[in-house]
Amino acid sequence: MKAIDAGSKDQVLASLIEEHRRLDDRLRSLDGQRFLTSAEQIEYGQLKKMKLLTKDRIERLRITA
Repeated sequence: MKAIDAGSKDQVLASLIEEHRRLDDRLRSLDGQRFLTSAEQIEYGQLKKMKLLTKDRIERLRITA
């Protein structure tokens, strides 16, 4: 794995946190709907996976502090 300096690491971490927040906002928006279309159900599943992957990346960066 490529080593990154502290400044770059902070930028990547901030970017990942913002992405996680954006995914969470969209998931909440879908959760607020009474019914989901088939496309929205697929999107919901994909968003949950992307959010989890983003969280894992955030944690890996934090561990390598």
